[in-house]
Formats: sequence, structure tokens, C-alpha cells
Amino acid sequence: MIGRRKVQELNPNTGQVRTWHETLGSGGEIRQVRPQLGPDKTHYQFDINGNYIGKW
Repeated sequence: MIGRRKVQELNPNTGQVRTWHETLGSGGEIRQVRPQLGPDKTHYQFDINGNYIGKW
């Protein structure tokens, strides 16, 4: 893994913002996604081609 980035998404209709973290692989591909807040701290994992491979 080469790093992590924080992503925020604004819903212009409601004004709500969703935030999550993406862990990046050596080629810049997204390898894990994790919500920042809330009770669900599930990490979603993807292979080097972006295919979902599981969660933990």
C-alpha cells in the first residue's frame, strides 16, 4: 500500500456529507474502503483490478 486518502461526498439536495477513507495500492488503485464515522467500521477490500474480494 502506498497511502490513504480521505474522500468526502456532498449531496446537494440534502446538504449531507459522507466521508470515507480509501487505501491505495502501489499502482494508485483503490484496495480498501472504510467509512469514517458511525458504528459500521467494515473495511471493503478489492483486488488490483478493482474487483470486490471481501470485507473485514
